[in-house]
Amino acid sequence: FSSVISAYDTTTYLVRATGQINQSHPKSLRVSPDGSVLYMGGAHFIDTLNAFRTDTLQPIFSVPTESVFGQSIAISFDGRYVYSVGGNGGMAILDGVSGQLVNQVGACVGSDGVSLSPDNRFVYVMCPFSYSIEVFDAHTLAPLGSLSGYFTPNWSMDFIGTPPGDILVSN
Repeated sequence: FSSVISAYDTTTYLVRATGQINQSHPKSLRVSPDGSVLYMGGAHFIDTLNAFRTDTLQPIFSVPTESVFGQSIAISFDGRYVYSVGGNGGMAILDGVSGQLVNQVGACVGSDGVSLSPDNRFVYVMCPFSYSIEVFDAHTLAPLGSLSGYFTPNWSMDFIGTPPGDILVSN
């Protein structure tokens, strides 16, 4: 499979750069805090988690998602780590520069969203099949607890941690 990624100039609305990606279904896009790296996850096990330079769209690294998932990704606020989850139930931490695997654990089957707390202490994983958000230590990936509520099992959910420690959920 192959797809194209394009960067548009927002003042002229013209394409300023394009790049090839080996991805059948690109899904999750995130940019590093300094704006220099674009991370892209894929929706399928045959896809890859990719990193590109934002100025040229030249590839930095590509990691098969069967080993690091990639359906949804989050970036630590210092850009040091990429957190990745996928529908197969796994979660991984990658080095944000090299793409090397730092740690990997089981999260929940069907995991379709990942977010970090503003202080980078907690990782939140959306688990639509169990109607919960699982909470993990951001450094060790140790499970810390589960938040249950009125979450519907669909793929349109999104959520984010807020500075006072709350989690905002749309579903």
